[in-house]
Amino acid sequence: MVLAAAVVAGSLAGCSQAPTSRIVTDSGEEKTISWADYPGHAGTDAEDVLAAPTPEQTERRAQAIMGEIEVLLSRDHGFQWSTDGDAADWYPQTGNGYGGESLLVTYNSQSRVSDGVPDGPAAWREVLADIDGVLTGHGLDPVVLDHESSPYLDDAQWQEELHQRFGTTDPDEYWQWNATSYSDSQWLNVTLTDTTKDATGRAADEARQHGWPLRAVGLSFGATTVPAEQRDEFRRALEPFTGLDKPEPTTSD
Repeated sequence: MVLAAAVVAGSLAGCSQAPTSRIVTDSGEEKTISWADYPGHAGTDAEDVLAAPTPEQTERRAQAIMGEIEVLLSRDHGFQWSTDGDAADWYPQTGNGYGGESLLVTYNSQSRVSDGVPDGPAAWREVLADIDGVLTGHGLDPVVLDHESSPYLDDAQWQEELHQRFGTTDPDEYWQWNATSYSDSQWLNVTLTDTTKDATGRAADEARQHGWPLRAVGLSFGATTVPAEQRDEFRRALEPFTGLDKPEPTTSD
């Protein structure tokens, strides 16, 4: 169904009630559609999802990207790498954010961690620049540091939380940096950690308590996509919603 026009109806009475939209089809028929039938998710861009690799391609892509990064950083810094945390796995989206079902699935790779990290903020930026080079080669956007992204820069409360956590307002003195590359519903998370920079010793104590590395570069890859065999179904279910602004989610899934 191709939309000629659409009128959003704000049927949001109650957090569990799915919103609806009034649409006008090419044939002039007026129709009410429920966002409970939306095949994606309220917080995910459908075009990004369709641009993402299929599940069959995603795991190979994750291995290739993280493998290239490991080889490059090992060459420059002599790192050895190991796996950490839960095994890689796929997770069906529990819902679409409007009380309905979703066709989306999300992949989370197993984390890879190095046995060390370079000293100093300049060296940390060199690591991120090396990672950006690999990402560019795979058509992905560069990483952005959390503390340099607009949501954090504009949030005074978050800045205060960072100050309390790291004991300084100077990011170059932080003992941990987190950065993310996000494009086409795929992401690479990068964490650089050096708990020896925390003079209080609390960061090292917490790391030992949880079995986290004291000094490391951490990598993980993820993607949200649609299984190859369900892409046609996804596109058909998406058609009535084409051109409409997505309402705010009404459920927490």
